[in-house]
Amino acid sequence: MTQHLHPVISVLKNRANKAFPFDDGRKVILILPGGLMTSINGAGALVALEMLGLYRAFDSIYTGSAGFLNACYFLTKKTQRGATIYWDDLVANKFIQLTRFWDPIRPSVVVEAIKKSKPFPYQELWNTTTELHVQMRDMRVGKSCDLTLNDYTPQEFFEIAESSISFPYLWNGVPHHLRYSDGQTTGEATRKLFCSGIHSDATDVVIIYNNLNQVFLNQHLGNERVCEILPPRDSHISPIEMRPDILIKACTAMYKKVFSEFNE
Repeated sequence: MTQHLHPVISVLKNRANKAFPFDDGRKVILILPGGLMTSINGAGALVALEMLGLYRAFDSIYTGSAGFLNACYFLTKKTQRGATIYWDDLVANKFIQLTRFWDPIRPSVVVEAIKKSKPFPYQELWNTTTELHVQMRDMRVGKSCDLTLNDYTPQEFFEIAESSISFPYLWNGVPHHLRYSDGQTTGEATRKLFCSGIHSDATDVVIIYNNLNQVFLNQHLGNERVCEILPPRDSHISPIEMRPDILIKACTAMYKKVFSEFNE
């Protein structure tokens, strides 16, 4: 028996391949958390949304950690290129190496990838009609904060990108030139990201989870205003996964799942 589309998916499908402003009286937002290498699930979901013509369908996108860079590639229609970073540039202990206890996670590897091997027209982010938010931790006061990309300049993009994935509790400090760090290093911070969108004035909310722990943190299943996209049931990808074949498989499975859910 054919299942009915979630009401939020119906709203999005009506916006497919259309440009702002939308004459539907809706405000639709997307929430993209991080999760280290589990964020490949979010990348796979966004590949599907781009293929469905929905890269301009959201009024706002709220992100944290790796979700920010996933969103950047999505908004510039380079989602597939962004996804390949996970299995091309972040494996073989280049990004994560736990035995390198003094520096187990290197955000500079990601920044180098988006500058050289996987570049994208990040300047276009300032021309999009989608308001892009990123959750950060202000190192001066030690508190979480919400930054809006349009409050900054394209010249500051790489600093924001590095800050969004710099882990003050997992590696040897945040580079001295950075004012902000990853704002999603605790479960409470991730819950706050979800709440920032869910309790906003949006009429429709889409949340893409990268792992089941994030689902347990939120617990908004069954809400007709909130469409929750979960990883496949058999997805058990680790936050420190470094096997390219496993990452490709996870990305492909999430892509197929989302594409199918939007075409039921």
